Amino acid sequence: MNRKLAEEVQSVVSDYLRIRALDIVSEFKADSNEKAAVKETLSLFFKDLKFTRDIFPEEDVMGVIPVNVSLESDSSKGRLGKLIGSRSKKVSVDKESTLQAALLESSNVLKKIYMRLLSPDPWGTY
Repeated sequence: MNRKLAEEVQSVVSDYLRIRALDIVSEFKADSNEKAAVKETLSLFFKDLKFTRDIFPEEDVMGVIPVNVSLESDSSKGRLGKLIGSRSKKVSVDKESTLQAALLESSNVLKKIYMRLLSPDPWGTY
């Protein structure tokens, strides 16, 4: 077997899975402190996740849980909000509840990705 080719294919698939995971996470709402913490945690988790090695989710997720998060506000998305910046204050994160919620959501994200891989058009847009 051609190891170099296999590693190249594995790299392409891994990059695709990472992009898909980040797309799914970007659609999560961050309208509460816990949801904002989970969204930020999963963004960091999937950004660095290598799908080509064993994953130890508790250790990997715990390592990227933010200390503080700020809520997304509708005003910060507008033109004026972008100019003057966000006025939201940062709040501290409960690491244990964030870990549990992030582990549940990460498994849901992975289920969606793997379901798409098994579909007739795994590389299509959904």
